[in-house]
Amino acid sequence: MQADLGRLVPCYGLSADDLRSGPECPRCHFHPIEELRAESVEAALARLDAELGALREAWLAVLRQNLADPVASDGLNLLENAAVRGSIRAFRDGGLLPEPVPAEWAAAVNAVLSGLERLTIARDELLAALGSAPLARDDLERRFKQFVDQQLHGRDIRKVRVVIE
Repeated sequence: MQADLGRLVPCYGLSADDLRSGPECPRCHFHPIEELRAESVEAALARLDAELGALREAWLAVLRQNLADPVASDGLNLLENAAVRGSIRAFRDGGLLPEPVPAEWAAAVNAVLSGLERLTIARDELLAALGSAPLARDDLERRFKQFVDQQLHGRDIRKVRVVIE
């Protein structure tokens, strides 16, 4: 497709008056007779447009299929933004791709497909780690950070989503 498109030579400065005075563009030296082809430019562009449309539809079908994967569906449930999560679900279930595609939407799809990991922490476990004695703010933050760091040890923190149950 790229090669076909690359063979179409545009000359935006060439006019009918230019061709009346000579067989080539005086600005870029485009020589239309050298560009004779079995297919007209209009037909070539129409064919390339159809191929591009088919490629887009195939890509959308693969994207929907990938988003329907159980692992991706689990990752979708972990997205923080409910509106983006709903939009991706709607697309996955046969809806339209948002146009233009918001950067946040594309980033969320990439995150889902790259394998978000759910880290479930029991509420009682979190409370036990924090302790039952009264704590100063700094002590509470330190204990919480220490507990979270222990839970995340060895995991890719960019892909982990913490769920407290």
